[in-house]
Amino acid sequence: MRTQNKKGYLLCLLYFMFFAFIEICSSEINPECSELKLKLKEDLTIKESEIDENYMFYRVSDIGVDSRRNIYIVDRGNCRVQVFNKNGKYLKTIGRRGKGPGEFEFPVSIFIDTEDNIYVKDGREIEKFNKNGDFVERIPCDYSTFDFSIPPYLGLRFVITSEQRIFIPVLQFEESGAYNCLVMLDFKGKLIKEIDKLIERNIKIKGKGGGGVFGGVLSPYALRLVLASFENKIIYAKSDEYRLFVLDKEGNLIFEIKKDENPIPVPRKAKKLKRMYIPEYCPFFTDILTDEKGRIWVIKFKSPSDKREEWDIDIFSSKGKFLYYTKLPCYPHVIKRGYIYSLLRSKETGNIMIKRLKIENWNEIKY
Repeated sequence: MRTQNKKGYLLCLLYFMFFAFIEICSSEINPECSELKLKLKEDLTIKESEIDENYMFYRVSDIGVDSRRNIYIVDRGNCRVQVFNKNGKYLKTIGRRGKGPGEFEFPVSIFIDTEDNIYVKDGREIEKFNKNGDFVERIPCDYSTFDFSIPPYLGLRFVITSEQRIFIPVLQFEESGAYNCLVMLDFKGKLIKEIDKLIERNIKIKGKGGGGVFGGVLSPYALRLVLASFENKIIYAKSDEYRLFVLDKEGNLIFEIKKDENPIPVPRKAKKLKRMYIPEYCPFFTDILTDEKGRIWVIKFKSPSDKREEWDIDIFSSKGKFLYYTKLPCYPHVIKRGYIYSLLRSKETGNIMIKRLKIENWNEIKY
């Protein structure tokens, strides 16, 4: 009898442990068990003005934030970068229209390093300025870069490491078509290595040897190669699959982050769009951002037919562990030191404005 009781006890214990294990595992992978409700408070709004030219923007293509919480607005249409302090007061203008040192022809995106040096992507060049906004040097780029911009997506990012390595998506051509390629360049703009590529089916090639782009209209469902950095590491992803690749400063793969998620078919109406390549499935995400804690914020793709103002976000730790999913009331362009910075357009006036939201429960978020 005692032997039977012991066996029964062990079976019950194993049964309990098995289902407890299943429940723990499901809580790790089930987004419903990991929802993060952010406590957000509107903290600052920089509004466009029709009176003060320092607050007049034309085709803003990117925004950046430095360690002093100064805000940098890449005003592509006016060929300048407008700088505002943490209270939204205008400080200075970096650059102007022209071809000389510190001047811009087509500024698209901005990168600010840990020492607050400022790098602005301008056509086939990157202009470097120090933290005071003084011109330092011009870095050439011998490649065509993928500078298309589709709202709400801004100009494609680039990353510069402390070892003077540039990670940037470039547009390459061959007889079969075009592809968006992630490369590592030196400060002379010369290729060190090609890291990965994503075929760009929206662009058509005329002639042999990749000569002559004669067509190409990007659809809202176009696939993306997105890029960010954290802890002196590079993270990139191709939006046709839910996989993120983490690289060291020399462009070597450290690890991958994967998330099981079923692709969503593109709506039938969208497939009827002319002059556009429409993939079978929607992209998994639009962009990736990182914060100073090394957390990775994946901005999920939202169909143009989705009229919600909210954006779905997946959050991972710097080690690749899935932490949360959450929702944000507007598209985030920078997440830094407990604040979310967004570029918005007023529904009433159509004017551009930059809004900063404070995450009041920032210190409670795991990392």
